[in-house]
Amino acid sequence: MKLHSIIIASLLFTITAEAQTINVHKTDGTVITYPSSEVKYIDFTAKGDMPEPPSYITCPDANHPHMIDLGLPSGTKWACCNVGASAPEQYGNYYAWGETLSKSVYNELTYLYFTGRDVNGDGVYDLDFSVLVEIGSDIAGTVYDVATTNWRAPWKMPSLAQCQELLNKCTSEWTTQNNVRGTKFTGPNGGSIFLPAACNSSNPTGGGCQYWSSALYESNTRYAWLIYNYPHGAGVRISYDWRYGGKSVRPVRSN
Repeated sequence: MKLHSIIIASLLFTITAEAQTINVHKTDGTVITYPSSEVKYIDFTAKGDMPEPPSYITCPDANHPHMIDLGLPSGTKWACCNVGASAPEQYGNYYAWGETLSKSVYNELTYLYFTGRDVNGDGVYDLDFSVLVEIGSDIAGTVYDVATTNWRAPWKMPSLAQCQELLNKCTSEWTTQNNVRGTKFTGPNGGSIFLPAACNSSNPTGGGCQYWSSALYESNTRYAWLIYNYPHGAGVRISYDWRYGGKSVRPVRSN
């Protein structure tokens, strides 16, 4: 099978080498064009043969995101930065739970999975006229997962268990990185990640951390679980908040 792939690759390159461009036709109908002078060779690799990218205990360079190995029992690797950020200390974008695009206003009326009627115009649906759209109790890896949608699989939002493991197996401290306040988690192997205190979309300089998990708060499905930490509060912990709120997302990869 491998030899067959090599022969196909050689034939394709021979056919296209004299062309000015090489066109890749995708299944969604789009076409990606490369100048033939920039293509060294064409290779066909089965998904299972693709090597796993390396993991590190801290960021090795500025080519983010990196997989950070904290030495966790589950083998979970945490990303070095947030979705929408290009460095660990950047806030990145805010997302409502289950939404994959950021926006300027976060309330019940703008939430994709909440419908109803706001009679008095206060930005909140009247209780008797609101319907919550259920999208699953755990959205990790689904079309509702902003990490998977933006960074592609196997990146995904952390599960509730992965968030709990981060808090239980790592030490945490409030610190400053490049003049940005946030929480540093250090794992059993000395690896560490920094979660900037992006707070939330309505209070981006509020000095706290709120990071979505992929898990619904099933006792009341208007809420979802998150990592919560404020410098003057009860310390880092697992909490929950309204699904429509704009929060940060820190992706993970698991074995």
